Amino acid sequence: MMCIPRALCTLYQDMPHVAIVQDAPEEIDLTPDITEYQLDSCLYVPVNSFSGFKADDRHTVRLLKGLGFDWEVLQMGEVTQPVADAADLTDFRVDYELPAIDADSVKVILYTVPRFPLYKGADTSFGISVDGASPAIFNYIPLEQSRQWKDNVIRNSMISEATFPVDRKSGNHRLSVTCGAPGLLVQRILVDWGGLKPTYVGPSNPL
Repeated sequence: MMCIPRALCTLYQDMPHVAIVQDAPEEIDLTPDITEYQLDSCLYVPVNSFSGFKADDRHTVRLLKGLGFDWEVLQMGEVTQPVADAADLTDFRVDYELPAIDADSVKVILYTVPRFPLYKGADTSFGISVDGASPAIFNYIPLEQSRQWKDNVIRNSMISEATFPVDRKSGNHRLSVTCGAPGLLVQRILVDWGGLKPTYVGPSNPL
């Protein structure tokens, strides 16, 4: 918890008055009830669980420890490497295997570390695809000091969502993350088909 003075870009403003209640218990058990956070009809996909990737000798894929909500992020390419085509599934991508899903559609929620284009005219494009569908492309270039920029900074993530049809009779599915502008940092992946509960940054690794 933080208590800081007003500043130009913070949203920690107009905090409510904290009152001291008499006869309140001195100790409160804040241990979370794990049973309340069991995932049902949704899936947490660890970023380090990718089944494979498509990259030529121009691009690299690696895991960075100590960064992100779960202290590990997937880095797709270095910012100095060539731009790829995020709309092309035969180009630069990382694949994840998903289990059978008892639904006709799924929503993929990707949490990435916020970034700006490297130079004027560049972009931050990447894509999401399920079962070979045309990737949903995201290319956020937030205006500095805008509400979106502030939300991304305070949350330390940019959230991208895309919905795809799936065949519930299929025994497994493939989730692909494509990268257009190298340097993408993926820190959390969620797949929801009706059971994901609203949270600020989504559930962490349940294991």
